[in-house]
Order: sequence, then C-alpha cells, then structure tokens
Amino acid sequence: MGLNIFVGYLNELIEYDEEGASSHRQILDDLNLVLAEAGEAPHHEPEDIQGGSHSWESFGYSGLHHVRRLAAWLTINRCLPPRCDYEEAADDAVLAQFYQDHEEFLKRGPKKGLFGLFQRKKPPYSHLMLHSDAEGFYLPRVLADVVFDQQSPQRDGIGGMVGSAQELLAECRELAQALSIPANLDPECEEVYENAETPPSDGEPWQCLPVETFVVTRLMAACERSMGTGAAVVFS
Repeated sequence: MGLNIFVGYLNELIEYDEEGASSHRQILDDLNLVLAEAGEAPHHEPEDIQGGSHSWESFGYSGLHHVRRLAAWLTINRCLPPRCDYEEAADDAVLAQFYQDHEEFLKRGPKKGLFGLFQRKKPPYSHLMLHSDAEGFYLPRVLADVVFDQQSPQRDGIGGMVGSAQELLAECRELAQALSIPANLDPECEEVYENAETPPSDGEPWQCLPVETFVVTRLMAACERSMGTGAAVVFS
C-alpha cells in the first residue's frame, strides 16, 4: 500500500465504481465549501476527460517525505541532502525545522516587521509542504496561498489543506533543476524504477537521489496533466 496520485479520479470512478463516484462527489461538494469559506471560486471537476484518467504510484508514503526533505535541505542548508534509508526521511532534523518554519509563519502571519518596513517572508515550497501526505487535492488554478479547512473537526477526504497544481509544479521544477533531472525524463521509464529499487553508488544527482527523482517526476506529470484537463490532482 501507499500513496497514489490521480488526475481524473471522478472520471475513473464513474466508469468503474458508481458508489465510489457518489461518495467522491460529496467530497467535491465539501471541497467547494472549503473554497467558499476562503473566498475562492468553486472547483468544477470534469466527469469526462479526453484520454481518460491517469494515476501514478508515489513510492509508498515515505516517497513524499523524501521530496520534502530535499526541499528542506535546499532551503536551510543550501545543498542537496545525503541519501538516507527509506523510512528515515520523515525523521530528518532539517525537515523538522522546515516544518516548524512553516508553522511559525502561519501562527504569526505575514505581518510587517521592524518599524513596519519589512514583510515577513513566507518559507518556500508551501504547496509541497502544507498538504496531507495521504489524501486531498491540488487544483488546476493559481492559489497564492494554501487554503485551509477551518471547520472543526475537518471534513473527510479534504486532507485539511488544498493546494495549487500550478504552484506545486513550479516548486517541483525547482527541485528537478537542483537534481539535474533531464527535461525529457519519462517518470515511467525503466531507469527511474531501477534506480529507486537499487540506488547507484555514483552518477548525477537525480540518479543518486532516486526516490526523490521517482516522486518529483510523477508530481510534475500529474500537475501538467491537471492543468491540461481541468481535473484536480487527487492524493488517495
């Protein structure tokens, strides 16, 4: 088991699981309540997508933690992280500090600093960092800030936070550049799978950090597909 990344999830459920489609429509209704409460326009999920739905595996749940760890190291230490064991990524101290930086910003808000001359700078990679690692949505639209579900308890299926596919794509492209991922690298190619299963001892950064490459390339492919079809990226 692990995280799956879908684009066209409703389209797939309509075709194969009528009951599941009905449940997902309710989640989409709740999503629009979250958006409305944040002053955002509703999302209209297409029921029929040219070429059908697409999905990508995300190397379990910890694959996403490896990508967040990469973003944390690039931001705080200004360098690529050393490779770590699969289950160790979520416990990385630099990643913990990066989460704390985001939490502190959210608590204090973008208020003016000393003498009111400076705005507090938002930590980067917010759409990557501020999202459930097991469920929820990235919408095919620009959202300057992540939208939070303010209801308590939070609504099922939303994951507490709603991100932007455009913003996530921009963040992942920065990570891809840091990893020197070739522009035409197919996320489904054999080398990406083989490197993730048996990491090479040397090579380009994208080869030596293969789990990060595995997930980043899939997130980019999903965001591009979302923007092309109008369907949300769905974590499930």
